Amino acid sequence: MSYLDNILICVDCGGDVAVSSQIRCIECGRVYIKKDGIIESLPTKMNELSALEAKYHDNFEEDALQVHQLNSLRVRSLHEYVWNKLRKFKKRSRFLEIGAGSCFDAKQLENDYELTLTDISANSLRKAKKELIKTRNYLAADGLNLPFRENGFDAVYMIAVLHHFVDPTPVIKQIERVLKSGGTFIAGIEPNYLFFSAINKNRDQLCKATHMQDKDVSQADAEMMGFKSRDFYRLFDSKYWHKPIIKANWFLSGFVHYGLEFLFRSMRLKKRIKLPLFLEKVFYFIDSMLLSLSPFKKACWHWTVVVEKK
Repeated sequence: MSYLDNILICVDCGGDVAVSSQIRCIECGRVYIKKDGIIESLPTKMNELSALEAKYHDNFEEDALQVHQLNSLRVRSLHEYVWNKLRKFKKRSRFLEIGAGSCFDAKQLENDYELTLTDISANSLRKAKKELIKTRNYLAADGLNLPFRENGFDAVYMIAVLHHFVDPTPVIKQIERVLKSGGTFIAGIEPNYLFFSAINKNRDQLCKATHMQDKDVSQADAEMMGFKSRDFYRLFDSKYWHKPIIKANWFLSGFVHYGLEFLFRSMRLKKRIKLPLFLEKVFYFIDSMLLSLSPFKKACWHWTVVVEKK
């Protein structure tokens, strides 16, 4: 029996879930389907944006490694910061990932930690499951309504996911509920309001220039405006959380990354432009220097937030 069998709750009524020949809520009687190793635990009633996100990610095909250039130094370094924070936990600690997507991060952690992966899209999890070896717990779940009892995880993390919620406050409440005291929450690679609000306001022109249609972008990404650093201090109530560590990510690297993506799409190139490693290292070094200075921190492209629960 997996430890997951002892911490599941019903997302519709909050009742205990019994796991035997079927996964069933003792209180309301809802039966949860487990298909291809994925427990489908989305609420019966979801808000409109969550429903649109589930549909989009269930049907949209993309190679995350290529689209997001995950193996480039500039992108991988952002993920490595999160991995290194999580690797400070003792082996076999229990981690929850919200919005597991392509499982890029789970691949780096599954050998040493007991992972539970959730995503709004069951199909995304099915693809991820094929890439992973040791991970056993997969749930199609909404971050607004996590199907777990209190204090079940040593760490919770999400990468480029928090901005997908219209109001992140209830998501943080859910994370506070399922995270153990002394546990760590990490929100990695969240957009800075400075740049992404401008992108949002000029979205129609940018879509036209890059030959993109509404179906090519999730509704959450289309609507989001990004975060100001002070937003994170407001999110984490000092009654439940210690003061968050807020790391600024990318200055020059952001212009390079999104500039190259603009060229790829606007010029309809067959392949994305990859920078030579020495140039990646130059930009990485310059950014490390610039982002140590307060004015440049405010002009970063992304934030990564690390916060410990009291």
